[in-house]
Amino acid sequence: MSMTLRPYQMTDAVIITSWLKSEYLMRQWCADRYEHYPVMPEDMNSYHERYIDGQRSRALTMTDVDEVVGYITLRTPADDTTEQRLGFVIVDDSKRGRGLGKTLV
Repeated sequence: MSMTLRPYQMTDAVIITSWLKSEYLMRQWCADRYEHYPVMPEDMNSYHERYIDGQRSRALTMTDVDEVVGYITLRTPADDTTEQRLGFVIVDDSKRGRGLGKTLV
């Protein structure tokens, strides 16, 4: 495996939203930031346009060669610019048990 992190691309949404196979899993992942299930790629991209500015909040996609295998958001709190807080974290469920989540975090 050759894991890399790159900035989220709008085309990633098709793959990432396909991992949300139940409303329960979706709610755990997004903490109700998305209003309805299923989350569609357009919903994810709309969220990014509104809330991910690339400065104080970032979204990253983890790839194994060219395959999207994980996704994470990071946020810098207003009171401490040296700190990063984890937001949405998800990996491809078909690849669980390989330590991808740990690698991503």
